[in-house]
Amino acid sequence: GHRVINIRANGNYTHGIYLAGISHIVKDCSANNNSMTGIFAAGNGAIIIGNAVRDNLNYGIYTLSGSTIIDNNAYSNRQDGIHAGAYSIIDRNTAYNNSYSGIYPGIGSTITGNTASGNWRYGIDLYYGTSLVDRNTAVDNNRSAGAYTNIRACASCTMGLNHAP
Repeated sequence: GHRVINIRANGNYTHGIYLAGISHIVKDCSANNNSMTGIFAAGNGAIIIGNAVRDNLNYGIYTLSGSTIIDNNAYSNRQDGIHAGAYSIIDRNTAYNNSYSGIYPGIGSTITGNTASGNWRYGIDLYYGTSLVDRNTAVDNNRSAGAYTNIRACASCTMGLNHAP
């Protein structure tokens, strides 16, 4: 896969960074004010680490299956801050003030050590289930005043110690 390191992808008419294929690395980049997604890894096994994505008209970060998403800041995006495919690792990210959910993991993912706050829907949306969810903080979400919670209930998930009043 390709390696995209320490670039700025701001103000593009489509995605900020778009990579097709497998096993790409996107590290220490910024992707802001793009007309679509900030960072879109359209292949399995991407590594997305240490990036800042904000004010994109779609998702902040969007990946497919088996991705690793670590130490990113995703805020003020028009859809989910971080939208990950199945069986992904989502660790130590911050997602806030996104118009949908802060973090939306695919089935069977590991979601640990993240902070999600001030999002319009869920802080962490566990729609697909069977994930491990531990050591996350999700507060002050549901800014839309709908029926959303800080962490969406998930009967098939393994829930560790999360702070989500």
